[in-house]
Amino acid sequence: MKKSFLFLLLATMVGFFVCYGMEGSFILTVFFSGILIGIFCINFIAPQDAKFLLSIFLTGYLLRIFLSLTLYFYSSQFGYLDSSFASEGFFIGDGLTYFSNGQALSNLWHAGIFPDINTFRLHYAPCPAISSYDFFNGFIIWLTAAKTPLIFFFLNSFFDSLSIILIYLITVRLIGGKSFRYARYSSILYCFWPSIILWSTQNLKEPMCSFFIYVLILSVLSLLQRVSIWYIVCSVLASSVIFIIRPPMIPAIIVLFFIFYFILILQRENKVPYILGGALAGLVALWLLKDSSLFRFLRDLIFSGDGFNRTSLLNNLSTLRAYRTVGGSAIFPGFEYTSFIKVLFFVPIGIFVVFFMPFPWQIGSALQVMAVPEMLIFYGLFPFTIYGFLHCLRINKLQAAMIMACILIIALILGLVEGNVGTLFRHRSVIFGLCLIFTGTGIQLKKERFSLASSTQGSL
Repeated sequence: MKKSFLFLLLATMVGFFVCYGMEGSFILTVFFSGILIGIFCINFIAPQDAKFLLSIFLTGYLLRIFLSLTLYFYSSQFGYLDSSFASEGFFIGDGLTYFSNGQALSNLWHAGIFPDINTFRLHYAPCPAISSYDFFNGFIIWLTAAKTPLIFFFLNSFFDSLSIILIYLITVRLIGGKSFRYARYSSILYCFWPSIILWSTQNLKEPMCSFFIYVLILSVLSLLQRVSIWYIVCSVLASSVIFIIRPPMIPAIIVLFFIFYFILILQRENKVPYILGGALAGLVALWLLKDSSLFRFLRDLIFSGDGFNRTSLLNNLSTLRAYRTVGGSAIFPGFEYTSFIKVLFFVPIGIFVVFFMPFPWQIGSALQVMAVPEMLIFYGLFPFTIYGFLHCLRINKLQAAMIMACILIIALILGLVEGNVGTLFRHRSVIFGLCLIFTGTGIQLKKERFSLASSTQGSL
Protein backbone atom coordinates (compact mmCIF):
# COMPACT_ATOMS: atom_id res chain seq x y z
CA MET A 1 0.00 0.00 0.00
CA LYS A 2 2.94 2.34 0.63
CA LYS A 3 4.11 1.89 -2.98
CA SER A 4 0.60 2.71 -4.24
CA PHE A 5 0.53 5.79 -2.05
CA LEU A 6 3.88 7.06 -3.37
CA PHE A 7 2.84 6.35 -6.97
CA LEU A 8 -0.40 8.30 -6.59
CA LEU A 9 1.43 11.16 -4.90
CA LEU A 10 3.89 11.34 -7.80
CA ALA A 11 1.06 11.16 -10.36
CA THR A 12 -0.79 13.98 -8.59
CA MET A 13 2.27 16.23 -8.56
CA VAL A 14 3.15 15.52 -12.19
CA GLY A 15 -0.43 16.05 -13.37
CA PHE A 16 -0.70 19.32 -11.48
CA PHE A 17 2.54 20.83 -12.77
CA VAL A 18 2.02 19.66 -16.35
CA CYS A 19 -1.45 21.23 -16.52
CA TYR A 20 -0.82 24.13 -14.11
CA GLY A 21 -3.10 27.09 -14.79
CA MET A 22 -5.73 24.95 -16.49
CA GLU A 23 -8.99 23.94 -14.88
CA GLY A 24 -8.17 20.31 -15.60
CA SER A 25 -5.10 20.45 -13.34
CA PHE A 26 -7.22 21.21 -10.30
CA ILE A 27 -9.78 18.58 -11.22
CA LEU A 28 -7.05 15.95 -11.52
CA THR A 29 -5.51 17.17 -8.28
CA VAL A 30 -8.83 16.79 -6.45
CA PHE A 31 -9.29 13.29 -7.91
CA PHE A 32 -5.86 11.95 -6.93
CA SER A 33 -5.79 13.86 -3.64
CA GLY A 34 -9.06 12.18 -2.70
CA ILE A 35 -7.50 8.76 -3.16
CA LEU A 36 -4.37 9.81 -1.25
CA ILE A 37 -6.34 11.20 1.70
CA GLY A 38 -8.57 8.12 1.77
CA ILE A 39 -5.57 5.75 1.86
CA PHE A 40 -3.92 7.87 4.56
CA CYS A 41 -7.04 7.91 6.76
CA ILE A 42 -7.54 4.17 6.41
CA ASN A 43 -3.94 3.36 7.40
CA PHE A 44 -3.92 5.90 10.22
CA ILE A 45 -7.35 5.24 11.77
CA ALA A 46 -8.35 1.67 10.87
CA PRO A 47 -5.31 -0.44 9.96
CA GLN A 48 -6.97 -3.60 11.36
CA ASP A 49 -9.44 -3.74 8.48
CA ALA A 50 -7.51 -1.70 5.93
CA LYS A 51 -7.93 -4.08 2.99
CA PHE A 52 -11.73 -4.06 3.15
CA LEU A 53 -11.97 -0.33 3.84
CA LEU A 54 -9.66 0.50 0.96
CA SER A 55 -11.72 -1.67 -1.39
CA ILE A 56 -15.07 -0.15 -0.40
CA PHE A 57 -13.67 3.40 -0.37
CA LEU A 58 -12.16 3.11 -3.85
CA THR A 59 -15.32 1.41 -5.15
CA GLY A 60 -17.52 4.20 -3.81
CA TYR A 61 -15.17 6.95 -4.97
CA LEU A 62 -14.69 5.65 -8.50
CA LEU A 63 -18.42 4.91 -8.82
CA ARG A 64 -19.27 8.50 -7.90
CA ILE A 65 -16.60 9.96 -10.18
CA PHE A 66 -17.78 7.79 -13.08
CA LEU A 67 -21.40 8.84 -12.60
CA SER A 68 -20.36 12.50 -12.27
CA LEU A 69 -18.46 12.36 -15.56
CA THR A 70 -21.27 10.49 -17.32
CA LEU A 71 -23.93 12.99 -16.28
CA TYR A 72 -21.60 15.92 -16.89
CA PHE A 73 -20.71 14.99 -20.47
CA TYR A 74 -24.32 14.18 -21.25
CA SER A 75 -25.68 17.44 -19.86
CA SER A 76 -22.86 19.53 -21.37
CA GLN A 77 -24.43 18.93 -24.77
CA PHE A 78 -27.30 21.16 -23.64
CA GLY A 79 -25.27 23.92 -21.97
CA TYR A 80 -25.20 25.01 -18.34
CA LEU A 81 -26.97 28.31 -17.86
CA ASP A 82 -29.41 28.58 -20.78
CA SER A 83 -30.94 25.13 -20.82
CA SER A 84 -34.04 23.98 -18.98
CA PHE A 85 -32.50 20.50 -19.06
CA ALA A 86 -29.51 21.75 -17.08
CA SER A 87 -31.77 23.53 -14.64
CA GLU A 88 -34.38 20.82 -14.16
CA GLY A 89 -32.52 17.67 -15.10
CA PHE A 90 -28.84 17.27 -14.35
CA PHE A 91 -28.68 20.10 -11.82
CA ILE A 92 -30.98 18.91 -9.07
CA GLY A 93 -32.31 21.46 -6.61
CA ASP A 94 -30.09 24.51 -6.16
CA GLY A 95 -26.98 23.14 -7.88
CA LEU A 96 -27.20 25.48 -10.87
CA THR A 97 -27.99 28.47 -8.64
CA TYR A 98 -24.93 27.86 -6.47
CA PHE A 99 -22.73 27.68 -9.56
CA SER A 100 -24.10 30.81 -11.26
CA ASN A 101 -23.91 32.84 -8.04
CA GLY A 102 -20.39 31.53 -7.50
CA GLN A 103 -19.38 32.68 -10.98
CA ALA A 104 -20.78 36.14 -10.27
CA LEU A 105 -18.83 36.34 -7.00
CA SER A 106 -15.62 35.17 -8.67
CA ASN A 107 -15.98 37.84 -11.37
CA LEU A 108 -16.56 40.51 -8.70
CA TRP A 109 -13.49 39.47 -6.73
CA HIS A 110 -11.35 39.51 -9.87
CA ALA A 111 -12.58 43.07 -10.45
CA GLY A 112 -11.59 44.07 -6.92
CA ILE A 113 -15.18 44.19 -5.57
CA PHE A 114 -15.80 42.29 -2.33
CA PRO A 115 -19.49 42.60 -1.39
CA ASP A 116 -20.98 41.26 1.80
CA ILE A 117 -23.87 38.82 1.57
CA ASN A 118 -26.62 41.47 1.70
CA THR A 119 -24.97 43.73 -0.88
CA PHE A 120 -24.39 40.77 -3.18
CA ARG A 121 -28.03 39.66 -2.82
CA LEU A 122 -29.42 43.13 -3.59
CA HIS A 123 -27.16 44.26 -6.44
CA TYR A 124 -25.11 41.47 -8.02
CA ALA A 125 -26.58 37.98 -7.52
CA PRO A 126 -28.16 36.24 -10.54
CA CYS A 127 -30.42 34.50 -7.99
CA PRO A 128 -31.33 36.31 -4.74
CA ALA A 129 -31.52 33.07 -2.69
CA ILE A 130 -28.03 33.41 -1.21
CA SER A 131 -26.26 31.13 1.24
CA SER A 132 -22.72 30.58 2.45
CA TYR A 133 -22.34 27.75 -0.08
CA ASP A 134 -22.50 30.35 -2.89
CA PHE A 135 -19.36 31.93 -1.42
CA PHE A 136 -17.70 28.51 -1.28
CA ASN A 137 -18.52 28.10 -4.97
CA GLY A 138 -17.16 31.56 -5.67
CA PHE A 139 -13.89 30.81 -3.87
CA ILE A 140 -13.36 27.52 -5.73
CA ILE A 141 -14.17 29.13 -9.09
CA TRP A 142 -11.85 32.06 -8.30
CA LEU A 143 -9.05 29.73 -7.20
CA THR A 144 -9.28 27.23 -10.06
CA ALA A 145 -10.58 29.44 -12.91
CA ALA A 146 -13.41 26.91 -13.24
CA LYS A 147 -15.69 27.33 -16.24
CA THR A 148 -17.75 24.22 -15.53
CA PRO A 149 -19.14 22.77 -12.28
CA LEU A 150 -17.18 19.55 -12.73
CA ILE A 151 -14.73 20.33 -9.94
CA PHE A 152 -17.64 20.63 -7.46
CA PHE A 153 -18.91 17.21 -8.53
CA PHE A 154 -15.46 15.79 -7.84
CA LEU A 155 -15.25 17.55 -4.46
CA ASN A 156 -18.63 16.22 -3.38
CA SER A 157 -17.74 12.72 -4.59
CA PHE A 158 -14.61 12.99 -2.45
CA PHE A 159 -16.47 14.13 0.68
CA ASP A 160 -19.13 11.46 0.27
CA SER A 161 -16.56 8.69 -0.26
CA LEU A 162 -14.76 9.70 2.92
CA SER A 163 -18.13 9.44 4.66
CA ILE A 164 -18.07 5.71 3.84
CA ILE A 165 -15.03 5.42 6.11
CA LEU A 166 -16.66 7.58 8.78
CA ILE A 167 -19.83 5.45 8.85
CA TYR A 168 -17.61 2.38 9.31
CA LEU A 169 -15.69 4.04 12.17
CA ILE A 170 -18.83 5.33 13.92
CA THR A 171 -20.25 1.80 13.92
CA VAL A 172 -17.01 0.45 15.39
CA ARG A 173 -16.96 3.12 18.12
CA LEU A 174 -20.62 2.54 18.92
CA ILE A 175 -20.56 -1.24 19.25
CA GLY A 176 -16.95 -2.02 20.20
CA GLY A 177 -15.42 -5.50 20.34
CA LYS A 178 -15.50 -7.38 17.03
CA SER A 179 -17.73 -4.74 15.50
CA PHE A 180 -15.91 -4.61 12.17
CA ARG A 181 -18.39 -7.24 10.92
CA TYR A 182 -21.31 -4.90 11.65
CA ALA A 183 -19.39 -1.89 10.36
CA ARG A 184 -18.75 -3.59 7.03
CA TYR A 185 -22.46 -3.90 6.28
CA SER A 186 -23.08 -0.28 7.30
CA SER A 187 -20.33 1.04 5.04
CA ILE A 188 -21.44 -1.15 2.11
CA LEU A 189 -25.00 0.13 2.41
CA TYR A 190 -23.79 3.73 2.51
CA CYS A 191 -21.47 3.15 -0.44
CA PHE A 192 -24.30 1.96 -2.71
CA TRP A 193 -27.31 3.87 -1.36
CA PRO A 194 -28.84 5.37 -4.56
CA SER A 195 -29.87 8.87 -3.45
CA ILE A 196 -26.66 9.39 -1.47
CA ILE A 197 -24.69 8.56 -4.62
CA LEU A 198 -26.86 10.94 -6.66
CA TRP A 199 -26.36 13.92 -4.33
CA SER A 200 -22.60 13.35 -4.34
CA THR A 201 -22.53 13.80 -8.13
CA GLN A 202 -24.19 17.21 -7.83
CA ASN A 203 -23.16 20.70 -6.78
CA LEU A 204 -25.13 20.57 -3.52
CA LYS A 205 -24.50 21.00 0.22
CA GLU A 206 -25.60 17.53 1.26
CA PRO A 207 -22.31 15.57 0.88
CA MET A 208 -20.28 18.22 2.72
CA CYS A 209 -22.91 18.69 5.43
CA SER A 210 -23.21 14.94 6.01
CA PHE A 211 -19.43 14.53 6.09
CA PHE A 212 -18.95 17.11 8.86
CA ILE A 213 -21.89 15.77 10.89
CA TYR A 214 -20.27 12.32 10.76
CA VAL A 215 -16.90 13.85 11.73
CA LEU A 216 -18.59 15.50 14.71
CA ILE A 217 -20.34 12.31 15.84
CA LEU A 218 -17.16 10.24 15.46
CA SER A 219 -15.13 12.85 17.38
CA VAL A 220 -17.67 12.94 20.21
CA LEU A 221 -17.78 9.13 20.47
CA SER A 222 -13.97 9.06 20.49
CA LEU A 223 -13.81 11.72 23.21
CA LEU A 224 -15.95 9.51 25.44
CA GLN A 225 -13.27 6.82 25.13
CA ARG A 226 -10.21 9.07 25.34
CA VAL A 227 -9.84 12.82 25.79
CA SER A 228 -7.67 14.19 23.00
CA ILE A 229 -7.01 17.70 21.75
CA TRP A 230 -7.31 16.31 18.21
CA TYR A 231 -10.90 15.16 18.80
CA ILE A 232 -11.76 18.48 20.46
CA VAL A 233 -10.42 20.44 17.49
CA CYS A 234 -12.32 18.20 15.06
CA SER A 235 -15.54 18.69 17.05
CA VAL A 236 -15.19 22.48 17.07
CA LEU A 237 -14.26 22.71 13.39
CA ALA A 238 -17.03 20.33 12.28
CA SER A 239 -19.63 22.21 14.36
CA SER A 240 -18.45 25.53 12.88
CA VAL A 241 -18.75 24.29 9.30
CA ILE A 242 -22.23 22.84 9.93
CA PHE A 243 -23.26 26.10 11.57
CA ILE A 244 -22.18 28.01 8.45
CA ILE A 245 -23.50 25.78 5.66
CA ARG A 246 -26.65 24.30 7.25
CA PRO A 247 -27.89 26.33 10.30
CA PRO A 248 -31.13 24.32 10.79
CA MET A 249 -28.94 21.38 11.91
CA ILE A 250 -27.78 23.31 14.98
CA PRO A 251 -30.55 22.07 17.34
CA ALA A 252 -29.44 18.49 16.63
CA ILE A 253 -25.83 19.45 17.40
CA ILE A 254 -26.89 21.13 20.67
CA VAL A 255 -28.73 17.95 21.72
CA LEU A 256 -25.68 15.89 20.68
CA PHE A 257 -23.36 17.95 22.90
CA PHE A 258 -25.85 17.93 25.78
CA ILE A 259 -26.04 14.11 25.80
CA PHE A 260 -22.25 13.89 25.36
CA TYR A 261 -21.78 16.21 28.33
CA PHE A 262 -24.23 14.15 30.41
CA ILE A 263 -22.39 10.91 29.58
CA LEU A 264 -19.01 12.52 30.30
CA ILE A 265 -20.13 13.64 33.76
CA LEU A 266 -21.56 10.19 34.54
CA GLN A 267 -18.21 8.59 33.66
CA ARG A 268 -16.21 10.82 36.04
CA GLU A 269 -15.84 10.43 39.80
CA ASN A 270 -15.04 14.10 40.39
CA LYS A 271 -17.87 15.80 38.54
CA VAL A 272 -17.41 19.39 39.76
CA PRO A 273 -14.63 20.45 37.29
CA TYR A 274 -16.61 19.07 34.35
CA ILE A 275 -19.83 20.79 35.46
CA LEU A 276 -18.04 24.13 35.84
CA GLY A 277 -16.14 23.66 32.58
CA GLY A 278 -19.31 22.79 30.68
CA ALA A 279 -21.14 25.81 32.05
CA LEU A 280 -18.24 28.08 31.09
CA ALA A 281 -18.05 26.59 27.58
CA GLY A 282 -21.81 27.10 27.15
CA LEU A 283 -21.60 30.75 28.18
CA VAL A 284 -18.66 31.37 25.82
CA ALA A 285 -20.56 29.73 22.95
CA LEU A 286 -23.64 31.88 23.64
CA TRP A 287 -21.53 35.03 23.72
CA LEU A 288 -19.75 34.16 20.47
CA LEU A 289 -22.99 33.32 18.66
CA LYS A 290 -25.26 36.06 20.03
CA ASP A 291 -24.92 38.16 16.86
CA SER A 292 -25.04 35.26 14.40
CA SER A 293 -27.60 34.94 11.62
CA LEU A 294 -29.04 31.82 13.28
CA PHE A 295 -29.77 33.64 16.52
CA ARG A 296 -31.35 36.51 14.61
CA PHE A 297 -33.47 34.02 12.69
CA LEU A 298 -34.63 32.31 15.90
CA ARG A 299 -35.35 35.68 17.50
CA ASP A 300 -37.48 36.78 14.55
CA LEU A 301 -39.19 33.37 14.43
CA ILE A 302 -40.15 33.23 18.11
CA PHE A 303 -40.46 36.85 19.19
CA SER A 304 -42.39 39.79 17.79
CA GLY A 305 -41.59 43.43 18.50
CA ASP A 306 -43.34 43.23 21.91
CA GLY A 307 -41.73 39.98 23.05
CA PHE A 308 -42.88 36.40 22.77
CA ASN A 309 -46.01 36.13 20.67
CA ARG A 310 -47.69 32.76 20.19
CA THR A 311 -49.63 33.83 17.10
CA SER A 312 -46.51 35.28 15.49
CA LEU A 313 -44.57 32.05 16.09
CA LEU A 314 -47.32 29.91 14.56
CA ASN A 315 -47.60 32.24 11.57
CA ASN A 316 -43.84 32.16 11.03
CA LEU A 317 -43.82 28.34 11.14
CA SER A 318 -46.67 28.23 8.65
CA THR A 319 -44.84 30.70 6.39
CA LEU A 320 -41.67 28.61 6.47
CA ARG A 321 -43.61 25.53 5.50
CA ALA A 322 -45.66 27.31 2.82
CA TYR A 323 -42.44 28.58 1.21
CA ARG A 324 -41.66 25.04 0.03
CA THR A 325 -45.20 23.70 -0.31
CA VAL A 326 -45.51 24.32 -4.03
CA GLY A 327 -46.00 22.29 -7.21
CA GLY A 328 -47.24 18.79 -7.76
CA SER A 329 -44.88 17.32 -5.15
CA ALA A 330 -46.28 19.43 -2.29
CA ILE A 331 -46.97 17.65 1.01
CA PHE A 332 -50.34 18.55 2.60
CA PRO A 333 -50.78 21.80 0.65
CA GLY A 334 -52.79 24.43 2.49
CA PHE A 335 -51.94 23.06 5.93
CA GLU A 336 -51.24 25.79 8.52
CA TYR A 337 -50.21 25.79 12.17
CA THR A 338 -53.12 27.55 13.84
CA SER A 339 -52.46 26.26 17.38
CA PHE A 340 -49.79 24.47 19.39
CA ILE A 341 -52.13 21.49 19.66
CA LYS A 342 -52.10 21.29 15.87
CA VAL A 343 -48.29 21.51 15.86
CA LEU A 344 -48.02 18.65 18.37
CA PHE A 345 -50.55 16.63 16.38
CA PHE A 346 -48.54 17.15 13.19
CA VAL A 347 -45.13 16.20 14.71
CA PRO A 348 -45.54 12.37 14.43
CA ILE A 349 -47.11 12.77 10.98
CA GLY A 350 -44.22 14.97 9.86
CA ILE A 351 -41.60 12.53 11.16
CA PHE A 352 -43.39 9.64 9.46
CA VAL A 353 -43.40 11.60 6.19
CA VAL A 354 -39.66 12.32 6.52
CA PHE A 355 -38.79 8.63 6.79
CA PHE A 356 -41.23 7.05 4.35
CA MET A 357 -42.20 9.46 1.55
CA PRO A 358 -42.52 9.41 -1.40
CA PHE A 359 -44.88 6.46 -1.47
CA PRO A 360 -45.09 4.53 -4.77
CA TRP A 361 -48.63 5.74 -5.46
CA GLN A 362 -47.60 9.42 -5.18
CA ILE A 363 -45.12 9.49 -8.06
CA GLY A 364 -45.40 12.67 -10.08
CA SER A 365 -41.99 13.26 -11.69
CA ALA A 366 -39.02 11.45 -13.21
CA LEU A 367 -36.94 12.01 -10.09
CA GLN A 368 -39.63 10.48 -7.89
CA VAL A 369 -39.71 7.45 -10.20
CA MET A 370 -36.01 7.06 -9.43
CA ALA A 371 -36.88 7.23 -5.71
CA VAL A 372 -39.30 4.30 -5.77
CA PRO A 373 -36.73 1.44 -5.77
CA GLU A 374 -34.80 3.11 -2.96
CA MET A 375 -37.91 3.58 -0.85
CA LEU A 376 -38.99 -0.03 -1.39
CA ILE A 377 -35.52 -1.13 -0.25
CA PHE A 378 -35.78 1.14 2.78
CA TYR A 379 -39.20 -0.28 3.71
CA GLY A 380 -37.70 -3.77 3.59
CA LEU A 381 -34.64 -2.80 5.62
CA PHE A 382 -36.44 -0.71 8.24
CA PRO A 383 -37.06 -3.70 10.59
CA PHE A 384 -33.28 -4.35 10.51
CA THR A 385 -32.75 -0.70 11.45
CA ILE A 386 -34.96 -1.05 14.52
CA TYR A 387 -33.35 -4.37 15.43
CA GLY A 388 -29.85 -2.91 15.09
CA PHE A 389 -30.75 0.15 17.16
CA LEU A 390 -32.13 -2.00 19.99
CA HIS A 391 -28.92 -4.05 19.96
CA CYS A 392 -26.77 -0.90 20.12
CA LEU A 393 -29.02 0.39 22.90
CA ARG A 394 -28.28 -2.73 24.95
CA ILE A 395 -24.51 -2.38 24.43
CA ASN A 396 -24.02 1.40 24.69
CA LYS A 397 -27.32 2.85 25.83
CA LEU A 398 -26.45 6.54 25.98
CA GLN A 399 -24.22 6.57 22.90
CA ALA A 400 -26.91 4.90 20.80
CA ALA A 401 -29.50 7.29 22.22
CA MET A 402 -27.25 10.21 21.28
CA ILE A 403 -27.17 9.18 17.61
CA MET A 404 -30.89 8.41 17.56
CA ALA A 405 -31.59 11.80 19.14
CA CYS A 406 -29.74 13.48 16.26
CA ILE A 407 -31.79 11.49 13.76
CA LEU A 408 -35.10 12.38 15.43
CA ILE A 409 -34.29 16.08 15.96
CA ILE A 410 -33.34 16.49 12.29
CA ALA A 411 -36.46 14.55 11.29
CA LEU A 412 -38.55 16.80 13.55
CA ILE A 413 -37.16 19.97 11.95
CA LEU A 414 -37.67 18.65 8.44
CA GLY A 415 -41.12 17.32 9.29
CA LEU A 416 -42.30 20.70 10.56
CA VAL A 417 -41.04 22.93 7.76
CA GLU A 418 -40.53 20.77 4.65
CA GLY A 419 -43.59 20.85 2.45
CA ASN A 420 -42.14 19.41 -0.75
CA VAL A 421 -41.16 15.82 -1.50
CA GLY A 422 -38.26 16.89 -3.74
CA THR A 423 -36.42 19.00 -1.17
CA LEU A 424 -37.29 16.55 1.61
CA PHE A 425 -35.85 13.66 -0.41
CA ARG A 426 -32.56 15.55 -0.61
CA HIS A 427 -32.33 17.12 2.84
CA ARG A 428 -32.96 13.87 4.72
CA SER A 429 -29.81 12.20 3.34
CA VAL A 430 -28.04 12.83 6.66
CA ILE A 431 -30.80 10.90 8.44
CA PHE A 432 -30.56 7.94 6.09
CA GLY A 433 -26.77 7.85 6.44
CA LEU A 434 -27.06 7.61 10.24
CA CYS A 435 -29.87 5.06 10.02
CA LEU A 436 -27.63 2.80 7.93
CA ILE A 437 -25.35 2.43 10.97
CA PHE A 438 -28.16 0.58 12.73
CA THR A 439 -29.34 -1.14 9.54
CA GLY A 440 -25.95 -2.74 8.91
CA THR A 441 -25.81 -3.84 12.54
CA GLY A 442 -29.25 -5.42 12.28
CA ILE A 443 -28.36 -7.31 9.09
CA GLN A 444 -25.22 -8.76 10.67
CA LEU A 445 -27.15 -9.77 13.79
CA LYS A 446 -29.79 -11.55 11.73
CA LYS A 447 -27.06 -13.26 9.72
CA GLU A 448 -25.36 -14.50 12.90
CA ARG A 449 -28.65 -15.65 14.35
CA PHE A 450 -29.51 -17.53 11.15
CA SER A 451 -26.06 -19.15 11.07
CA LEU A 452 -26.39 -20.19 14.70
CA ALA A 453 -29.83 -21.69 14.09
CA SER A 454 -28.57 -23.57 11.01
CA SER A 455 -25.56 -24.99 12.87
CA THR A 456 -27.78 -26.03 15.78
CA GLN A 457 -30.19 -27.87 13.48
CA GLY A 458 -27.25 -29.48 11.69
CA SER A 459 -25.82 -30.80 14.94
CA LEU A 460 -29.18 -32.31 15.86
